[in-house]
Amino acid sequence: MERDQPVCLAFLVCERVEYDAVAGRHALVGLFEDMTVSGVPATCPSLLAYAELTGMTGPVDLVLRLVQLLPGPDSEGRPRSARPIRAWNYPNPVLLAERTVAKIGIQLHEVKCPEAGHDLFILEANATPLVARRFTVNLARRTT
Repeated sequence: MERDQPVCLAFLVCERVEYDAVAGRHALVGLFEDMTVSGVPATCPSLLAYAELTGMTGPVDLVLRLVQLLPGPDSEGRPRSARPIRAWNYPNPVLLAERTVAKIGIQLHEVKCPEAGHDLFILEANATPLVARRFTVNLARRTT
């Protein structure tokens, strides 16, 4: 069955990915979904978004977006929208072949988080949101 969108098998944020050629395995190092900072705006020097995609044949254009979730519901009780922070374009379309899994790493340098709170990494495939991962920026508590 042909699909317009790939299926995302995994989507994680980590410090780096190491590949063991002998074992043929990838090791994701430093997985996390939050960071604690002394003040904002804050900068995380390096992150890597890792995804595994399958389920379609053909080229897939990937974009990773970081958005800030606005706190609290709107006046009608619905969740508020998100404020864009930054976007990264994967350099070339990923060419998926039938019954294969593409392992994708998107290196993120100097990730700036303007405020504490909940952010969201959103992976888009062919201009459509595919999967999201929450990322929380916490302010460190001051000790006296």
